[in-house]
Amino acid sequence: MGARAIRILLLVAALAFAAPAAAQYYTWGSDPASLRWHAIRTPDVRIISPDTASATALRTLRYIEAVRPSLTPLVTSHPQVPHMGRLLLRNVRAALWIDDEAVREEFGELGFSERGIEGAVALRMSRDAVDALIEGRRVKLVVDLKPALTEEVLRERIRREVAEMAPTELFAELLRKLVPKPMVIPLAEELDIHSRSYVEKITEAQFERLVKVLKGLVLPVTDYAPFEYAVVTAGGVRCDEVNPYTMESLKVRGLYFAGEVLDLDANTGGYNLQIAFSTGRLAGMLKK
Repeated sequence: MGARAIRILLLVAALAFAAPAAAQYYTWGSDPASLRWHAIRTPDVRIISPDTASATALRTLRYIEAVRPSLTPLVTSHPQVPHMGRLLLRNVRAALWIDDEAVREEFGELGFSERGIEGAVALRMSRDAVDALIEGRRVKLVVDLKPALTEEVLRERIRREVAEMAPTELFAELLRKLVPKPMVIPLAEELDIHSRSYVEKITEAQFERLVKVLKGLVLPVTDYAPFEYAVVTAGGVRCDEVNPYTMESLKVRGLYFAGEVLDLDANTGGYNLQIAFSTGRLAGMLKK
């Protein structure tokens, strides 16, 4: 994966540590619109501050972790995924593999779109996947489409379905009994079996391959969607450099941080909103 120009805009507009403070407001002694602004740019971060606080902004740069998307769709190189349209799979189990080790497992919804692999399952795994991809490691999702069934139970179910079908019925009709319609042709392609083959022509080895794929569809992950599609941002100002009771910088008096500017992110479920609300309230309770 190529290098990325990942940026965060950190607006250091409250750095008047030499100016008097009143409640939530600082006095700059002039119209804020007339202030001159200074920008510091790196491959990871962009900090914008008033000219009078440029030295403080430079010191702040040392305490910022590289930012990257989190809770973001994952991009796969699997050739059949583009043909799945806006398919949403419910009640599936997926395991995230990094190199040769399963590092995380999730149960729930998994979706496919032009942005990549989405749904709660993929988004929750994306933080670990993004970090691994940045490090140049191998990443894949292994999806169990029938988590409620063991391989043996699934094998017996397929035998029963085939036994109830006429010999000249098509393989696509069998697949339609097992997976959602948008997945029938892609699954047949994955198995290298023509969807219009007669079920009587399918070999035992091909049925066994069907069982294995339904219990472990492998989706190689080659990239991740950019910030535009991410729910939150990972990285930012390190939490160990911030007073957790006031959100004030431990290095720069009068400088406060809140929300996603902090190196703090969480799973889906409202946790990131709560982080923003709580840290924002603390940062806004400035003392004279």
